Amino acid sequence: MLTDVRFAVRALLRTPGFTAAAALCIALGVGANAAVFSALDAVLLHPLPTPALDRLVVLRDNLPTFNLLDAEVSAAEAHDLAARGDLFEASTAFTSANLTLSGTGAAERLSGVRTTGDFFRVFGTRPAVGRFYSAEHSWRGQHRVAVLSYGFWQERFGGDPAAVGRTLTLNGEPHEVVGVLPREFRYPRAGQLWLPYAMDSAALGNRGRLNMTAVARLRPGVTPERLRAGLRDETGRWQQRFPGPDGYASFGHSVTARPFVDFLAGQMRPVLLLLTGAVALVLLIACANVASLQLVRAGARARSLAVRAALGAG
Repeated sequence: MLTDVRFAVRALLRTPGFTAAAALCIALGVGANAAVFSALDAVLLHPLPTPALDRLVVLRDNLPTFNLLDAEVSAAEAHDLAARGDLFEASTAFTSANLTLSGTGAAERLSGVRTTGDFFRVFGTRPAVGRFYSAEHSWRGQHRVAVLSYGFWQERFGGDPAAVGRTLTLNGEPHEVVGVLPREFRYPRAGQLWLPYAMDSAALGNRGRLNMTAVARLRPGVTPERLRAGLRDETGRWQQRFPGPDGYASFGHSVTARPFVDFLAGQMRPVLLLLTGAVALVLLIACANVASLQLVRAGARARSLAVRAALGAG
């Protein structure tokens, strides 16, 4: 065994070109697979640094009459669901926002996230610098505050703690920077700034605008059966409050809950499956290339191997 290993090492050292090519092929295949496994680990196994992640649920609208299943909710519905303290420890809803930063030279487009309720409490995160805004800031007149992502804080302010307290002009309105998210928190991933969603009578009166992702943290002890019963009870109240041909009952409306981890994985599953297939193909190609190199090398050494066999060298 030891003799075979020594012979293999000497053979590899005598052909550095072959050795380098084979090592490169294997490294590419293994490296690609390691990268995809890291993505799978980040999305499926450790999606967010959030305590008790199993208690997070996503609340979704279902309106079979319009063929809308597993849809987003309206701000008004999210507001009503947040009041269900018997089910939820904390609740939030959020939507993406296109922001224009001005007043610092050329206008710049930024990616924002507007949230209702206790967004940061739901996800159990703490500020790296400053503080977070609370549910009270969602009401119009108190909503002009902002929390920066860690990356945007580093890029725009160089990680200066004095960024907290500064004013940013976003979409023509001044917003006070009150805090910075920790480095490890990146949800939604594209967000650069988090701002309160401005709740007013118009937002609460528009139940047809289904544009918000609602996430809630269950109270300890709330079982799936109790949650389903509570959601049926809430939608029953909506049907009583809004009757008639355009009411909830006429649409076959219901609200369902999904585990947050399943929801997050579902958003990324098509991309991850595509990546997994691609890297599996890369690994197969790498193995085929190494096998081809071995065949070429064996053909080139056929004469020397025949001589060794004739001399009894094995």
